[in-house]
Amino acid sequence: MNTNLILKNEYRYIEEQSRILIKDYSQLTYVEHSSEVVEGGMFVWSELSPEAQQFRKVLIDNYLRLAAVNRSLLEECGSPYLGQYEHSFNLILSYIKQDTLLWESSVEEVFETVQKELALMYVIVAPFESYKERAEQ
Repeated sequence: MNTNLILKNEYRYIEEQSRILIKDYSQLTYVEHSSEVVEGGMFVWSELSPEAQQFRKVLIDNYLRLAAVNRSLLEECGSPYLGQYEHSFNLILSYIKQDTLLWESSVEEVFETVQKELALMYVIVAPFESYKERAEQ
């Protein structure tokens, strides 16, 4: 199987698991008086059920594993986009861990951000994965 297809499927899997965590299991709570400081206010994550916490733990483990492999590839190839990859990685990780304040006012908006950042991560890694595959042949 083509390594780019495998890579794409790995990112799609993380995206689907993120969708379940964020849209099915999660809720946001408005931070009282935050709109006095920031237009639209700020939000925090509500507490997850024990089942959702376990789901989140597995997702974090899978995400960290995928990112570590891809980060190594980008470092080996000298990618000029490693910094952008790291930025996207950290943003998504904070959303998955649910340990940050949010500007987004809905779980749908949060998931849209995660989708965009995962797509960006894939686009950064895919050319190097193709190059690596050709070099190994």
